[in-house]
Amino acid sequence: MPLPLGVGFAYVIENRGDLFFNRTRALDLPVDTRYLDVWTHSLAVPLLGNLSLVPKREFLFYRNKRDGNSLRSMQTSVGLQYRFEWRRGLPWGQALRYPNPAPD
Repeated sequence: MPLPLGVGFAYVIENRGDLFFNRTRALDLPVDTRYLDVWTHSLAVPLLGNLSLVPKREFLFYRNKRDGNSLRSMQTSVGLQYRFEWRRGLPWGQALRYPNPAPD
């Protein structure tokens, strides 16, 4: 989602998850996953050209099948992101100059 703070600022929410249905409990191992969900929030702050500073917070939710043990964790990180658009036949030097997606 673009933010009204200026050109290039964006707030991104991502969610990846797996849900596994029960089989016969006798066949389940203690490490078999019942569900695993990773929920990520990040903010892209443009620095120079196509380079952005990206602080990120990631939440992890896990439960195993056999014992019902669960885990919840949170991880915070800061990274650099360089976005560009490369297409077949386009020289690398020219591709690295233009952002992906192109600004509106």
